[in-house]
Amino acid sequence: MKAICAGLKKIASFFSVLGAGVLVICTAISFVNVVSRYVFNSPFTWGDELTVLMLGWFVYLPQPALESDNKQLQLTVVYNAVGPRVRLVFNVLRSLVTAGLGLFICYWGFRLIQMNYELGGTTMALRLPLWIIYLILPVSMLLVALVRIFDLFVEGGAKKPC
Repeated sequence: MKAICAGLKKIASFFSVLGAGVLVICTAISFVNVVSRYVFNSPFTWGDELTVLMLGWFVYLPQPALESDNKQLQLTVVYNAVGPRVRLVFNVLRSLVTAGLGLFICYWGFRLIQMNYELGGTTMALRLPLWIIYLILPVSMLLVALVRIFDLFVEGGAKKPC
């Protein structure tokens, strides 16, 4: 179990690094597009679309690492004000709710991918298949759910999962 948890942590870290790379590329594309628009009066037609699509990936790529490192938004004032038993209850509830929501979003994300694959939907400017664009949603949320599930079964709802 610890080996699976360590593997999940490595995958989550890789996704986080990938998210940082996406942000750098997104920033570069935006910069070049702004310069070409306002200096040369000739913007790239695909620049804004690609930036928006990449920002979506930037949001979802680091989610498993944030969950794994326990760096998601939380009410630390309330958490620190209660005793260890109540903290354990909070941690178990958080893991259950996060895993449940992650699996819910994962399921409907795969349904969204399936629908877009069957319909052959593409983006307007780049003509990228929409199913590829939406692929990050279920993959990321599945990893989030797995991190929280392993938190419950390996760590027993401890403060820091995997």
